[in-house]
Amino acid sequence: MRKLFLIIFVSAISFQSIGFDGKRAGGQIALGGGLSAIQGKISNASELDSIVSAYSLRFGYGFNENFSIFFGKESHVYQYAGEDVLNEISALGVKLYLHPRFYLYAASGMGGFTNIIALDTSKVALGPGHYYGVGIQVFRHMSIEWGRSQIEVEQSDLDEKGIFAPYEQASQHFLVMFQLF
Repeated sequence: MRKLFLIIFVSAISFQSIGFDGKRAGGQIALGGGLSAIQGKISNASELDSIVSAYSLRFGYGFNENFSIFFGKESHVYQYAGEDVLNEISALGVKLYLHPRFYLYAASGMGGFTNIIALDTSKVALGPGHYYGVGIQVFRHMSIEWGRSQIEVEQSDLDEKGIFAPYEQASQHFLVMFQLF
């Protein structure tokens, strides 16, 4: 298991920014990508357990060098039951620097699942979602994050078989983030 997480850590590619002016105060845009170990329990008693791609996008505002708020979108793309699936959490969050390089982040909002090929809004499963984690600023505009996310869906019309409802998904992810400004 350690070897798997080491591979995920080394392979994680994601981007987050801290502002090209070197300041954390003011407007912020960050994006990134990496890998996620995702696990889920589905109503038809099947389970999902695989390594998938993870993406993150955040728009925020830093009040000072240590505290910022953001609106973020965290996404996972994977295959289940022969379908390409996109799951996302759109959430409001906070980021708190405990040290000039180390920080905590947490966000809570709405999570959802859809077939990424059809993108049919009538076939979307929605439920509460949240994510949180820790990060370290490695370079001026790059940091590495480790975090967890969770989505719970009570009922869904994602497909006629109902295999996605109820659904509970949790993941651990490694991201390398770059700040755009």
